[in-house]
Amino acid sequence: MVKHGMVPGIARSAEALGALKDVMKGLKSLFVLGGVLLGFLILDPFPVSFAKNPKRASGAPADTTYHTLLATVCACDPEGGNFDLVTGCGFALHEVRISISPTARMTRKGRPISLSDLKPGTLVRVRFVRSKDRNLAEVVDVESWEEEQ
Repeated sequence: MVKHGMVPGIARSAEALGALKDVMKGLKSLFVLGGVLLGFLILDPFPVSFAKNPKRASGAPADTTYHTLLATVCACDPEGGNFDLVTGCGFALHEVRISISPTARMTRKGRPISLSDLKPGTLVRVRFVRSKDRNLAEVVDVESWEEEQ
């Protein structure tokens, strides 16, 4: 639409500029939303998932909440029945001590292993129950990225 006294080319430029401003407002909202979501992901201190699982290896109550942690072994004490994991998000690292339950299942590529097989640097996925005084593992699976010989 050409207003009185405006050159037709300038009027089209003004309309295009108005449309461009509307698009920029929408993009700004999208970037703000993306920044908020990224902030929540970065500020999550533990990469832990919370899930209830009805199958129990130790006969724990059905309402027990299991936690799963993918982390790296930094120390192992087979005599004490526990091992330490290092995990984190971004530059924030956390050390978590895990105790092994008497009925815990420990495997590497589906084959049973013992606690003494865990060495510093080993990547493990642990399913455990958290209590006031300890984290009790029920399943420990060694994750292997390199080919074993």
